Amino acid sequence: MMGADIWLGKPGESLGYFRDSYTGGITLNALGLYYWTDLAPKLEGGEVFPLALNGWLLEELKTRIAERLDGPEAARYAAAALEEAQIPAADPGMMIAVWRRHISELVRLVERSIALQVPLYMSL
Repeated sequence: MMGADIWLGKPGESLGYFRDSYTGGITLNALGLYYWTDLAPKLEGGEVFPLALNGWLLEELKTRIAERLDGPEAARYAAAALEEAQIPAADPGMMIAVWRRHISELVRLVERSIALQVPLYMSL
């Protein structure tokens, strides 16, 4: 199964891990962020997310969670994300809850990266 893999530290020696499957409603896409256009161009050596950009990523995630998953337009954003993923029959309310839980894992990983000053490695 294909997806985005994000490690705290080098793969095989990592201190944490996040996986977002490319099947169905990709969590990051539900926030209006995209691995290939928003994160991949920022990677150093094709795999290392610069520590200097962790603050940007954390702020983007938190802002978009507030707007797209917690805000008054959450159901509309969720329905649009599900339509884009070609699964419009899914329940937007249920998917919001799933996305919120899943993306909180990535937020914790980025916060830990900042605290430990250990870079994130990404395989997108």
